Amino acid sequence: MGALALAAVVVVGVVMLSGGDVGPLGTLVGEDPPETPEFEFEASKPKAVTTAEKSNHQEAVSAAQAPAKAVAQQIDDLYTAAFLDPSNWMEGDYDAVLDHFSKAAEAAAERQLDVLTAGPAASDAFESIQPMPSTLKLQVLFDPSGAPHAVEGSAKFQARGTGADAQVLLISKGQFVFEKSDGEWLIVSFSVQRNDKKREPKPDSSSSPGASASAEPSEAGAS
Repeated sequence: MGALALAAVVVVGVVMLSGGDVGPLGTLVGEDPPETPEFEFEASKPKAVTTAEKSNHQEAVSAAQAPAKAVAQQIDDLYTAAFLDPSNWMEGDYDAVLDHFSKAAEAAAERQLDVLTAGPAASDAFESIQPMPSTLKLQVLFDPSGAPHAVEGSAKFQARGTGADAQVLLISKGQFVFEKSDGEWLIVSFSVQRNDKKREPKPDSSSSPGASASAEPSEAGAS
């Protein structure tokens, strides 16, 4: 009887620690959250745009490499946080996206989070979001003294959101202007458009004889 009583106490203790979940260990041995997919834009060679009357183009091209690389990483991280990180889109929490904007642009970005991100209801629509080939063009603008002043980025991002009832091709086209502040390149102005395309599931031919075997995609845009 003593051994049985001890076993009962152990079981009760484990259930209490697990929050009363169905499994005996509950959240202690729960499934790991989905991993964030690896992603980076296919970036073309950055273009150097000089404004000085007499400038050395080759020197400008060389000087453009570092800011272009830094901005490319910022845009990679921006879209990863906005669409691909499950801890963001599954919770509808995109505070990490705002970290890429300057203080002057942060308020505008916060008002447009529905367009800049997968949206607050993404967890209701999707079970997974996976990146697709996406492209990025950059140009580095130099001031009259020959120093990099701003970086313009033109991004076309694509990802596939898969839900129980349909697939959605998430398409974001963004224009971003970055300037350096406190050693970091941040977005000071932007314009982003969405042109998502939804494909409904094919009808079940066994339950709907004569039904069409394909469905045309429909567009859902935001601006």
